[in-house]
Amino acid sequence: MWNKQTKQKKLIRNLYIGGSVSLTTSNPWVQPEIDVNLLATNYDIYCMKEAAKISHEFLKAPSLAGFVLRPFGGWSIFSPSLPA
Repeated sequence: MWNKQTKQKKLIRNLYIGGSVSLTTSNPWVQPEIDVNLLATNYDIYCMKEAAKISHEFLKAPSLAGFVLRPFGGWSIFSPSLPA
């Protein structure tokens, strides 16, 4: 059975696995080094895959037929039946 509280705890736990921001100099005009730690866990990878699947389904909607002609760039590998 789906337990909302358990799912929320897992989500919150994963939110704490974050990246970092490091100052490389004392000059306030120099951009810091930013590591977002993207795709650091299996859960992150799962979420990214699901987001790609949902986006693909959304873009196949008939109401978008005149706007979305074909997959763009590297995304064309997800639809081998369509011309790249």
